[in-house]
Amino acid sequence: MQDSKNSVEVQAPVAEVVGQKYQSDIFFAVTYEGRFVEASDGYCRLIGYDKRELFNMNMSDVQVEGAREKNWNGLHDVVDKGFAQIWIEQQSKNQRAISFLINSFFSSQDEKIFCFAVENKSIPEVKSGLQLSLELANSLIKNSSDLILITEAEPYHWPGPKIVFANDALLKQTGYKLEEVIGQTPRMFHGPDTSGETSHRIHLALAKWQPIREEVLNYTKDGKVFWQELNIYPVANEVGWFTHWISIQRNITERKLFEREFRELQNSLEEYRQRLVIATSAGGVGIWDWDIVNDILIWDDQMYQLYGIQKEQFSGAYEAWQSGLHPDDREEGEIAIQNGINSGEFKLEFRIIWPDGTIRYIRGHARTLKDSKGTAIRMIGTNWDITEQKSAENKAETLAFFDPLTNLPNRRLFIDRLQRAIKVTERNKRYCALFAIDLDHFKMTNDIHGHNMGDIVLKLAATSFLSSVRAGDTAARMGGDEFMVLIEDLGSNASEAAHAIKIVAEKIVSSYNEVRKKTSHVSMGSISIGATLFQGESDGKIEELMKQSDLALYLAKEAGRNCIKFYDEDMQATVNARTSLLAILQEALVKKWFVLHYQPQIDGKGRICSAEALIRLDHPELGIMSPGSFIGLAESSDLIIPISWWVISAVCFQLNSWSTQEKLSHLSVSVNISVKQFEQENFVSKLIDIVEESGANPKLINLELTESLFLGDRANAILKMQALKDYGFNFSLDDFGTGYSSLSYLKSLPFHELKIDQSFVSDIPENKLNCDIIRIIIQMGQTLDMKVVAEGVENKVQFQYLQAMGCHHYQGYLFSKPLPIDDFVAATMQFN
Repeated sequence: MQDSKNSVEVQAPVAEVVGQKYQSDIFFAVTYEGRFVEASDGYCRLIGYDKRELFNMNMSDVQVEGAREKNWNGLHDVVDKGFAQIWIEQQSKNQRAISFLINSFFSSQDEKIFCFAVENKSIPEVKSGLQLSLELANSLIKNSSDLILITEAEPYHWPGPKIVFANDALLKQTGYKLEEVIGQTPRMFHGPDTSGETSHRIHLALAKWQPIREEVLNYTKDGKVFWQELNIYPVANEVGWFTHWISIQRNITERKLFEREFRELQNSLEEYRQRLVIATSAGGVGIWDWDIVNDILIWDDQMYQLYGIQKEQFSGAYEAWQSGLHPDDREEGEIAIQNGINSGEFKLEFRIIWPDGTIRYIRGHARTLKDSKGTAIRMIGTNWDITEQKSAENKAETLAFFDPLTNLPNRRLFIDRLQRAIKVTERNKRYCALFAIDLDHFKMTNDIHGHNMGDIVLKLAATSFLSSVRAGDTAARMGGDEFMVLIEDLGSNASEAAHAIKIVAEKIVSSYNEVRKKTSHVSMGSISIGATLFQGESDGKIEELMKQSDLALYLAKEAGRNCIKFYDEDMQATVNARTSLLAILQEALVKKWFVLHYQPQIDGKGRICSAEALIRLDHPELGIMSPGSFIGLAESSDLIIPISWWVISAVCFQLNSWSTQEKLSHLSVSVNISVKQFEQENFVSKLIDIVEESGANPKLINLELTESLFLGDRANAILKMQALKDYGFNFSLDDFGTGYSSLSYLKSLPFHELKIDQSFVSDIPENKLNCDIIRIIIQMGQTLDMKVVAEGVENKVQFQYLQAMGCHHYQGYLFSKPLPIDDFVAATMQFN
């Protein structure tokens, strides 16, 4: 006995009973006591247990309740007689009842009962999905002319997959019996004139598991040829594995014969065959004949059926055609007919409207007959319904040209429409506008609320953009959270068009904000817009226009987001300058051009107790560059992350070098932490690694955080801060009072210091409101036992006023500007 992948071949002596080569893909063997000892892969798949599980089970474990005695009696007959054909009923692992007709043999030598399935079917109440589908399909096609063939999925190469099902219509057409077809491959219907190219195309489609439609010349059992239109589709199981091919076939022999006769008619130009008569049932094809000289159009009965009308409803075929033709297709139809008269061939796909309002798609094809002088005298052609094909094509077009999430045009379609708009404005000299739109902080929405919420935001945004433009304009999703809007026909006056583009931009923002208000349960951020006007000249225009709108959008985001920017020529200079600066920053990281300056922080006794580390860029040609000139770009380009780690590392090694100097060892240093750096997953571990590597005391490191950091995942921020606090780091809340200041930050987060922003200090004591704010901040700090540091102290009046209000730590130019390391050390020695 040999167990292969697909079947089990039974050798002598058992084979003597059932023939020389009996095969089955459903096979198992049990001992006399009923314990499983062998099983084929096909049986394991059907019963739902693998071999390891089966070989630890007894037949009684899989028997259907009520059938055990009958099954055992049948197997006992096998032992007594040596062979029996019996029905057994079993229950699969997923509780599905299965019944088998099996041939059973008892081998006294092996002391085993071998069982081979002759027929396998599920009990009717729990039939498998595939069998039920086949039975339903077979029932439906009993009275149909369609031919149905089902094969295994593999092998798709030679000799091809085996046939497992053929309906009565196919058997009647081909003349074969079912037992002659099952187990063969579809190549059995091929003959000497079957197209090798067609067979190769089918083979390629099968190899890619793709559906295919082909017209094939096949042969009946007695050698007669017939044409078939094949529609072959792959079928997958519930896990997506392709298991079968289904071929739905239609006999198109009459249509193919007609086409051949039609070509012969055109070539011969014999007057006595000018009128082609064929059966109107030829594959659903309608035939029409137009006498061009006498302007008489004649339809066959099938044409009237295609148009959904009765012949008696109209006085003639031309009236029926004009009545059924879709109004939007009439002009194109007239042009196609005229072209057919001139060129000799008519081709057109058009729509017709049935009396009940149903729209059908028709494909028309005809040839023109001419007399000896070359004058068109007759046009004979066919119509056939292609509605289903058009439906499939429309679905494919939707996938190709529209975004599946928002149903807006995608990048491909938008570029096509932009190209068309450029050509139109080149002719009519009327302005158009292009808008680039980004959803601000969309990544944060995805990260915090998940991609499902992100998808909802994108759909709502798309709806708002679509509602804010005219029917002839285009709103598209370019990918991610990037959208573009094309507005056409803004007039030929430049100033009026510029005014119009501002109104449109404001309308887009207003429509979006209105959606935000109505959907407060959805976390929607603001939007940034970049816009540009264009008119005329199409050479290289698409790339240039998209670059302009992107530049404007970039500057809108650089300006803080939630705003609109309109492109002008100065923007390019700004972008060029930023590009140059970005290159400088990248080079500075490699060539170590960054340096630290330290600004002293003074306590109430006039001593330098700490300092803030402030970065500078020491360019070999441009000299010292302040952080104000490059930090913003570093933040937007993500270079802030490696720059920030360099600052922390430099501070830690500096603290370690001061630890052995009596007048410097007590100094603590504040370091600004960027939001992007803090949000890194390894922020805590990396910071601790740097401290341990440098030997710095973490208690002397003060990490300055801004309130914007807590707009995101505050819970995660608390975990990180607490871990670092436990290690010894201190935290300062920088620029307190300038953002979304909240007592909840101070209560839930381990801050030990508040820094009063210099914007409050700059105009005290004259500004009474700022004085009140500073007094409240100081009182809060005292109540919560926090150190309060006033930034930007530049004169004695400010200093004395802060002293009087109870602030005892200061930082500002009154005491010292940020100093290079050597100057800072010297100043500290002098002050202290």
